[in-house]
Order: sequence, then C-alpha cells, then structure tokens
Amino acid sequence: TAFFRYLSGTTYGQPYYTLMYQTDAPLSIKSCFYIPDPDNAPSRMFTRDPEVAVSLHSRRVMVKKNADGVIPKWLHWVKGIVDCEDMPMNISRENMQDTRLMEKLSTAVVRRILRFLDQQAKKEPEKFAKF
Repeated sequence: TAFFRYLSGTTYGQPYYTLMYQTDAPLSIKSCFYIPDPDNAPSRMFTRDPEVAVSLHSRRVMVKKNADGVIPKWLHWVKGIVDCEDMPMNISRENMQDTRLMEKLSTAVVRRILRFLDQQAKKEPEKFAKF
C-alpha cells in the first residue's frame, strides 16, 4: 500500500485493484497499475480536463511523468508506471508522441488493463459493480 501511495503522491485508502504486468512481446514492458478505492479516493470522474497519472520510464529512467500517450484520457482513474526497455534513451518528449513504438506500447497496455477489468468483472461481480 505504501508503494502505491508513493506512486500517486496521495495518502488515501487501499488500492481497489492492482495489476502487475510484464511481457516481452510485442515490446519489453514492465508495468504496475492500480485503481484507487472509489469510496476513499476523491472523485475525478467529472473533471473538465482529467490528468493521466501513469508515468513512462525507459530502463528505469523517467521519460514523462504524466504520459497521456500511453493511457487515453478516458482511463485517467488508472494510476501507475510503465517501464519499456525497447524505447531509446535519447528520445525527445516531442518525438515520443509521433512514434509507432508509442502506438504499440499504448495498444498493449490498454488491452491488458481492459482484459484485467473484464476478468475482475467475471471473477468478483459484486466488487466490480461497486466500482
């Protein structure tokens, strides 16, 4: 719990869902995601311009703190980090948005998050309905 609080910079509640994800295909990705408890977390569902709270790392070096190119804005309630070893270290933040690598990374991560949520809905329907 302390680790997830450190990632988000907040002090509220236990994580509602956690997802540790590691893959080597199509990209070498290590990621850690969590979804805050809806009862304890401040509601940001209806904010005008939600901020994505997923940071992007390349070989454990932070490239971008709020990586909106990795997670779409409609998943702004997902918090965490993504470490992609296939991303070059000398990539600029402006060029990062135009690369196919970012498209592949985003597709892989979003599919995994949605698949995880689908699995949780089937495994624990009462908990998911509360979410």
